[in-house]
Amino acid sequence: MHIDLIREQVENRSGLPLDLRFNENHSTLISVKREQGFLKASVHKMFLEAPTPVVEALIRYLSNRNKRMSSVLRRYIADAYKDLDYSHRVDPTKIITSGQVHDLEAIYNAVNQEYFNEKLNLRVTWYGRPVLSKGQRITFGLYCDPLRLIKIHRLLDRDLCPEYVISFIVYHEALHHVHPPFVDKQGKSRIHNSQFKEKEEAFKYFSEASAWLKDNWDLFFHAA
Repeated sequence: MHIDLIREQVENRSGLPLDLRFNENHSTLISVKREQGFLKASVHKMFLEAPTPVVEALIRYLSNRNKRMSSVLRRYIADAYKDLDYSHRVDPTKIITSGQVHDLEAIYNAVNQEYFNEKLNLRVTWYGRPVLSKGQRITFGLYCDPLRLIKIHRLLDRDLCPEYVISFIVYHEALHHVHPPFVDKQGKSRIHNSQFKEKEEAFKYFSEASAWLKDNWDLFFHAA
């Protein structure tokens, strides 16, 4: 990528000087904002090797010609994002697998063995507080692809939650690694695509876990 050329074209199109910096973030990959008399942009280093059509789409986006990110940009990000590996950034001291009731490491290892032939190389940890504040909303499971990290909310670490439910959520998040999101030809993001859903339903206790989560939703959110 010719950085000077990008800066020149963005400045010509926007009519403003450009402060362009490159990042290695694992979440916000592109950001641009108008300051007093100039544009300030941060772009992930993945774009240093981007092909010409992607660079042109990036220039249009930074120039504010396209207020919405184009499908060309989103497709490139989705394809490149899954190859980022920032797992070395994870602080081992903040990985907590032992719970009051459930052992996440044992659950992850069992899921990895039964469904992925022990080929997964991910980490798993509890996150969040074991109680909810009024009005708070949470997600039971999260997967951060660049960190190779599955996070399970502590609300599930209780006697009333069957282990197969946590196993299912760990399995679901692991599928995001095996079948990452993509942007289709119509420019639509496909997260839980047909292949993902097919694999998800292959979980041994898919019906039971799905039913339990639906039937017991109020146990977690009745005070919210």
